[in-house]
Amino acid sequence: MLLAILGYLLIIIMMAGLLKGKLTPVVAFVVLPIFFALIAGFSPIEIGEFVKDGVPKTLSATALALFATAYFAIMTEEGLFDPAVSFLSRKAGGNVVAIMIITVIIAAISHLDTGMTSTILVTIPAMLPLYRKFKIKSEYLFLLMSQSIGVVNLLPHGGGMVRMSSVSGLEISTMFHNVAPVIVCMLVYNLCCAVFFGLREQHRIAAGLDIASYDNVEEKEVVFKEVKLNLQYWLNLAVTVVLLVLMFRGKLPGYFVFMIGLTLALLVNYRSTKEQNATIKRVAEKAYPIALVMLSSGVLVGIMSGTGMLTEMANVIVRIIPSAFRRFYGIIVGVLSLPFSFALGADGFYYGLSPLFLEVGTSYGFSVLSLASIMMLARDALGTITPVSAVTYLAPGLLGKDLPVFIKFSLKYLLLFFAVEMMFCILFGILPVVV
Repeated sequence: MLLAILGYLLIIIMMAGLLKGKLTPVVAFVVLPIFFALIAGFSPIEIGEFVKDGVPKTLSATALALFATAYFAIMTEEGLFDPAVSFLSRKAGGNVVAIMIITVIIAAISHLDTGMTSTILVTIPAMLPLYRKFKIKSEYLFLLMSQSIGVVNLLPHGGGMVRMSSVSGLEISTMFHNVAPVIVCMLVYNLCCAVFFGLREQHRIAAGLDIASYDNVEEKEVVFKEVKLNLQYWLNLAVTVVLLVLMFRGKLPGYFVFMIGLTLALLVNYRSTKEQNATIKRVAEKAYPIALVMLSSGVLVGIMSGTGMLTEMANVIVRIIPSAFRRFYGIIVGVLSLPFSFALGADGFYYGLSPLFLEVGTSYGFSVLSLASIMMLARDALGTITPVSAVTYLAPGLLGKDLPVFIKFSLKYLLLFFAVEMMFCILFGILPVVV
């Protein structure tokens, strides 16, 4: 019980500190877990072993973020996206609704490989210049991308499907066919959101509200430079397309793909080693803070898993559900999955919590399929803002703002997103209200 209490205190203090801006992610992820592990009675040597298990899990994602962020920083400097974005800008004609619809479509298509990193690396560099040019809040870019990821991630090869299949013993095809109607409805919902948010932003911009004071964050006006469509440009484009195809195919490690990409970008765009070294130092300013946070998140995950806090936190929830509410267990699991998926991350949620939820639910008369479906929906709804996942910090880093800014803005809309998903689950008979 002590571990559960300490685990909840750790999460509450960490999230309060991050959301209020009192703690930086690095301090929160390193200092707080160590402090609570010491209180729980673990020795520094034991804590070191937990960290040794946790940090390596973030290494591949961190390496990918380092090289991919540097690569796209160079491509942005060289104007790779300017012709396409300028074309979209002319076609949109300042139509904010059209820009947001394009955001949803690009995010959905780029997430067909169900890799959140590749989706972020395609969607944000392509769309952010448009958002800045027309003074649209970049939080909407993050939100619409998050909602698209939340839907498309339910494809059969998505991480949630694979993990839930291994935990529940269900066939992936069975789970996919179960939630397929919800996927279709939520794709339409995302387009409706793009229209709604676009009209609201268009009204705000027309009213003349200043974007900097409105966001409390400096936004830079983007002026598209004239880009010569010469051999250098077409080489940059060809390399980028090949890199993204390799990422989508998943045959090579993502960090290895962008290691090669970065070296090619340096060779194609900068002739001398002096220019190349200067460029590396310049783009490192964007990549290093992201990598620092991603590595630090491994300390948090390692300590919470190694100490047993995650398991004890889940056990408490299972024990406190009153018998009178057990008939509504399916809905309760959906609601409880939101904070736990937010706090635990994908592996902690699927491998630590979901087996307990499934075991208790079947004893109450709920099918494994219905419970597995609602838990996957809940997890994917908040997948882009969970603070314990290393890749979560990639999008805020590219957008130039801190994660708490996007959590504050997006959380209410993502909760509504999940509520709509749950409504469709009930309408389609995927989730029974009572048993």
